Amino acid sequence: MVLRNFGMPESLIDVLKRPKREANIARRIEQEGNTPSLDIEDAREFFKRLEMPFQLGELNETQYIKAVAFALLLFATGRRVSEIVQVRAQDIDFKTHTIRILVSQTKEGKIQKITSGERIVFVTKETEAVLRFYLEINKKEIEGQDGYLFMTPGKRSLKDTCF
Repeated sequence: MVLRNFGMPESLIDVLKRPKREANIARRIEQEGNTPSLDIEDAREFFKRLEMPFQLGELNETQYIKAVAFALLLFATGRRVSEIVQVRAQDIDFKTHTIRILVSQTKEGKIQKITSGERIVFVTKETEAVLRFYLEINKKEIEGQDGYLFMTPGKRSLKDTCF
């Protein structure tokens, strides 16, 4: 689990794993095509719940900013966890407000739209601001990991996992 790899306390993970009716942040399945999607209220609720452990002192600032940056990239780009964990500092272009993301092959049994390559994705000002701050406070750690933004406390890039 990504949050566990961030060193998040179990209390936060439990909050995020609550059933849809209780937490109201789970994905909603659209009737057309069964495409998973989130609406803005789901995203607001997710970030509100993500902030609680920080306010309660269960997360330090570095852990919280890392979790927010990771989640913002997921929401803002619509890319997979396995693609976000491959993002390096040099993939971010603050002048053009874009991020280069290596695209992975679609899962077996689904229509393959892209087999490999990269996508250039625009990011919001809010996402960019969080990324700048995250890069600033974790500069040495990121440089020590060949520029990868998200790594486990054991100094390795995250595996292909999900929330």
